[in-house]
Amino acid sequence: MGYYIRVLGLQDIDIHLDELSAALKTAGLNAALQLGESCEPRKWSVLEAKTERGVRLVQVERNRVVPGKLAQQELDEFRVLIRAHQPLSAVQWLDKYFGRITVVYAFRVLDAALLEDNFEIVSTLKTAIWGRTGGLLQNDQEGFSNDNGDHILWQFPDDITGDKYCAVLDNGVWVRFRMDLGDPFQRMAFWAGEVPQMAVRL
Repeated sequence: MGYYIRVLGLQDIDIHLDELSAALKTAGLNAALQLGESCEPRKWSVLEAKTERGVRLVQVERNRVVPGKLAQQELDEFRVLIRAHQPLSAVQWLDKYFGRITVVYAFRVLDAALLEDNFEIVSTLKTAIWGRTGGLLQNDQEGFSNDNGDHILWQFPDDITGDKYCAVLDNGVWVRFRMDLGDPFQRMAFWAGEVPQMAVRL
């Protein structure tokens, strides 16, 4: 099964496979990266990350934003989807920002990635790619970040708990804070586009 996280990039640049391998090595992680058919190390559209034992963790697809193609269709779907979520200021900001996106990296996270410390491999690859492309991050059933990596749109399930680094707009400026996702009062403030009183400003 699996779920998706995405990097919605501003810059569509080629990221060599060796660069991603180096990022994993720097983080002290061991994984095998395998390219899709007809892909080259410098210019690839599909890659997989596996454990040393060959267990598949994630498949990454790189799609340029071209009218009528998959990445553009995803952005168009996101524009419709976010209208049902809050805060409104983030919805409006995202709707405009989507027009600047040139590439989408879709990470299909497989079940094995959630076992042991395997998700660190996925996270490191995501961060390495985002560091080169800039732009936004998106997680299924969570929402979107801004271009600083702070969470700005609530798409979590009702039973979500834990802390999260978030941000809301105040006169066009992002105000960062850490909030308790399980606190209903903090949720309501965030939905209204306000910094929750009990949140920790950063």
